[in-house]
Amino acid sequence: RLDDGGCLTMLLEAGADPSVPHNGEYLVSRSVLLKKDPALLAELLDRGLDPSATDNLGHNALHLAAVYGLVDSARLLLEHGVDVSAKTDQGQTARDILEERRDGSVTRLQESEDADSQDYYAERIRDYEALIALLQRARS
Repeated sequence: RLDDGGCLTMLLEAGADPSVPHNGEYLVSRSVLLKKDPALLAELLDRGLDPSATDNLGHNALHLAAVYGLVDSARLLLEHGVDVSAKTDQGQTARDILEERRDGSVTRLQESEDADSQDYYAERIRDYEALIALLQRARS
């Protein structure tokens, strides 16, 4: 159901309100981000989804977009005013998360001997670098 968006679409059509304050472990934005569908994210943001709401670890939607390397979603979240300097409960900004994940991917790329794995990590590194540049521009 997550793959085809059936549950989420049904809930929205039934009148679910994504602007209701969050109270719990998982964010609606996490599920939407995992679908990798910026149009759906835009719809929920337009319906009042708070991109600055945090989960029990202090991750907001931008932190989660950083974790998953989602450039288009991060761009959309920045357009909706998410604070690039917001920190998780561990004191990490989205950029800190990106740099940590990029560095880990660089290490795994260097250690990998499999061509498919090398391609995967190279792509992840490009996504993380694009996101870091996006956040840098947003801070300017």
